[in-house]
Amino acid sequence: MCIRDSLSSGRLEVTEVSEAGSVPTLVARNLGEHPVLIIDGEELVGARQNRVANVSILVAAGSTVAIPVSCVERGRWRWQSPQCSDSKQAMHASGRRKNIRQVNQSLRSDRAYRGDQGGVWEEVERMAVHLRVESPTESLGDVFQQHEQALAAYAEGAAPAPGQCGAVFAVNGMVRGVEVFEDPVTFAAVLEKLLRSYALEAMDQPGPSGPPADRAAVEAFLAAVGAAPVQRFPGVGGGETLRLESREVVGAGLAVADRIVHLVAFAAAG
Repeated sequence: MCIRDSLSSGRLEVTEVSEAGSVPTLVARNLGEHPVLIIDGEELVGARQNRVANVSILVAAGSTVAIPVSCVERGRWRWQSPQCSDSKQAMHASGRRKNIRQVNQSLRSDRAYRGDQGGVWEEVERMAVHLRVESPTESLGDVFQQHEQALAAYAEGAAPAPGQCGAVFAVNGMVRGVEVFEDPVTFAAVLEKLLRSYALEAMDQPGPSGPPADRAAVEAFLAAVGAAPVQRFPGVGGGETLRLESREVVGAGLAVADRIVHLVAFAAAG
């Protein structure tokens, strides 16, 4: 089950760890009867500030899990709501790629799911400046909101094919990333978020129109993902996190009982 439906129905609660809060951590409580998937880079808004998840997590039914996060709203540290709610987007693709690489490094060095908070803030600021967005709280959400009309146009009419469980994304004819889910229902539920993520990327990196990425480019990218070395670490809340990094790609995944629940990978440059 995706986070959007679970939060809106009250089956999932995401809150600060305490009244005082902690920037790099939120707490998820699954009050429902089914596991809930939170994907890497997914934005959670409200509470004391907006954050994005540092790793994909499957929150088991009836469980409480501490979520490692990075802040994407540097200028606010005050209560907006008792709980976090879902947003319409995940962090833009280049920001996710940078944070995945940092978490990879953190896991290798001290087994922590720690992002580069300063780097995330710098990336949000860079995006806001480049897209001419003014945000009183330096919020990534404001960047998306102030370009809502253009983002909606990118995503309009997009729908997965029957049984589709993933997609390869390209910007200006260059393959940028792939997102794969175990369940086609989950992919359908998060597709708009992913499209908005790449749409903002396209707006940030405009280029001359040209032919779309061809089959050979897609196959070469997927082959690089398949060939990338994989490191395994205990997952947050269960399962294993898979960390991929090579000269060509950087990525992460969540495996539970030898099933790939979610996998994301980006071109290492671009």
